[in-house]
Amino acid sequence: MVNTSLPTPPPAAAAKLQDDGDKATSSSTNRGKPDIYQQFVLRLTDLASANSYAELIQTAEQYELKAEGDAQASRLIIVTPLILGYLVVDDLPPARLALNRLPDILGTHALARALLQLVAATWERRHAKIYARAQSLIELGKKSDFFYPDLGTLIGIMVSSFLVAFRERTFILLTDAFTSMPIALTESYLGMTSDELLPVIARKGWQYDATTRVVTPKSGNKATKEVPTGFSSFQTFHLVADSVARLDL
Repeated sequence: MVNTSLPTPPPAAAAKLQDDGDKATSSSTNRGKPDIYQQFVLRLTDLASANSYAELIQTAEQYELKAEGDAQASRLIIVTPLILGYLVVDDLPPARLALNRLPDILGTHALARALLQLVAATWERRHAKIYARAQSLIELGKKSDFFYPDLGTLIGIMVSSFLVAFRERTFILLTDAFTSMPIALTESYLGMTSDELLPVIARKGWQYDATTRVVTPKSGNKATKEVPTGFSSFQTFHLVADSVARLDL
């Protein structure tokens, strides 16, 4: 398994970061010092809203080069959009590298931890955790005491784009892998309730049998494998997980 953990600084250093680091960022914001960050975040917000993720990543990479060696919490203003941009386009190795380049002292910052957890879940394709951690990241950015509100807004836009893209990739993988599967398993892989899922799969041409509670992907898929409804949920989960994992290699 790939190591996706950030180094953990000593407790005293962690406490200093949480108590002083964010306050320093906040106080400098009040003095107007991080105007460069505001311009950067607003530019990336425009790019994310336009779904221009290649340009967004390129812009964030250029800024991150200038921030190398910066151990302040404000560095996360630059690194967060870069990592989320990589997730949107499903380029996970550079997302992990961007996390690993963060100074050890930032390892306990709430935002760094939330990013780490989302990247780790996505790397391992733990679908249920991906959706839960993505939502947690969105909620973190919405908090009234979040250290940079404009970044919180950008996080909401980018994580939402990531979820759309991730679900679309999962739809394609499931369509290519199976002729049918239980709706409960489909819900878990797409992070939706049946009420949310049924209109979506209908638009994609999938069929749903309410009697058997089985979903049938649109015809023309490459494989002919079927998930038997008589399988235990544990067996079914691993059958689908193994097959989807092979497709995703």
